[in-house]
Amino acid sequence: MVMEQRSVASVGPTTLHSESLADVVERLRIAYEHQLSPATVIGVVRRCRRELDIISGPALPEMLERLARHRLGNLVERQSARALDRTG
Repeated sequence: MVMEQRSVASVGPTTLHSESLADVVERLRIAYEHQLSPATVIGVVRRCRRELDIISGPALPEMLERLARHRLGNLVERQSARALDRTG
């Protein structure tokens, strides 16, 4: 059985060809669409992907999503704190 691969987002020197990696980008983009721009989400995923470059195979998408989700959550918290500082 041949699975069709798709390319959804460029994450640095490599393009995401794996459907599971593309799904990570899409899930995170949707999860943070009201808080962060798609460019920010892709930038965080790009950095996380580079940091996880030594991990390969089936574990990569899960590790990438966990790391990127953690960092995106931190960005949202910092943005919220800055907004409160400006209004408070």
